[in-house]
Amino acid sequence: PAPPSPQRTPTAAAATVKPESTRAPLSPHEHHQVVGQVDAIPRKPHFIAPQTQAERSLHSLRVARREALRKAVELQQESFTLYESAPQTPYELMRREIKLRTKSSQTRDDDSGAATQTEEIERDDQACHAPDDLATTARRALQDQSDSARTAATLSANTARLNRFLGAASAVVEALCVENALAGALGDGGLCPHSELPMASRSAELVPPSPFDGRPPVDISFAPGAGGVLVAYGAHPGDKPRGKRREEVALRRAAAGGILCVWSVHQPAEPREVLRCAGLPTCCAIASAPCRVALAGTAEGAVQLWDLRDSEARHERATLGGATRALRSAAFSSHGCALNEGHEAPVVAL
Repeated sequence: PAPPSPQRTPTAAAATVKPESTRAPLSPHEHHQVVGQVDAIPRKPHFIAPQTQAERSLHSLRVARREALRKAVELQQESFTLYESAPQTPYELMRREIKLRTKSSQTRDDDSGAATQTEEIERDDQACHAPDDLATTARRALQDQSDSARTAATLSANTARLNRFLGAASAVVEALCVENALAGALGDGGLCPHSELPMASRSAELVPPSPFDGRPPVDISFAPGAGGVLVAYGAHPGDKPRGKRREEVALRRAAAGGILCVWSVHQPAEPREVLRCAGLPTCCAIASAPCRVALAGTAEGAVQLWDLRDSEARHERATLGGATRALRSAAFSSHGCALNEGHEAPVVAL
């Protein structure tokens, strides 16, 4: 056949575009025709003159190729992340809102920091009682009262303040009286003006009156507020008194057990009170000011108590050291009661 004309009129074979997998291979002449028809650059369209036959044929070829490519190419949907960032913290959001700016400055190499240790801060909370209205109601009510009622309230308040002052001053006055009594007890009260002990300027020997003067001391207790000393003495070393008289019977009972004596540091020449203990005492204790209660523990496991406020007429009397004195019996003893049931070990401390 003759070669194609310069106008390249499309043939029927080039009007259809098939996928590469289904169409048959083209001859060189047919390949040249298809490529030439599709790749040809059309003329610039004229908006007044109608399209030519060649332009309409080229447009139909392009439509046919687009449809063929749409059937031959398969598109798939793919998803990917273009940008990923961690969520902002509340502090970063706050900085964005109030637009904080950070400034920095450069320092030299010798810029250094030093740490020091300080004491820990101690805190303590204290509670106190206060009226709900902080006493404003009472003050207002006092102002609204009459002159007589106001005077009575002021007198009552002054009396309360005076009582508080006397309560605080009485301790000072009592201490001064004790010092005066101690200063007047030199020599005549039983205190020696010179002491052989290196820690004391004066000393005194607390010896019980006869016939209990040979007993060894077992324990001692001191009441610093009242200046009282309680000394417990052990068993009687000699023979027991004989006789049937009332005084002899009281001495024999006292010789069968122990003896406790209450002394005063101001007048240590003789004891103020002599206490008869049922059993041998192992320890003793005396209450602080005022000295009204004395206690003792025995080797038999009992605890005995003496009330020094009892009248001497309620106790037996005997001649001790040339003077008639009362032998006080215990006002309470745990021996034989439910408190001491099954307890037989010696009492070592009170």
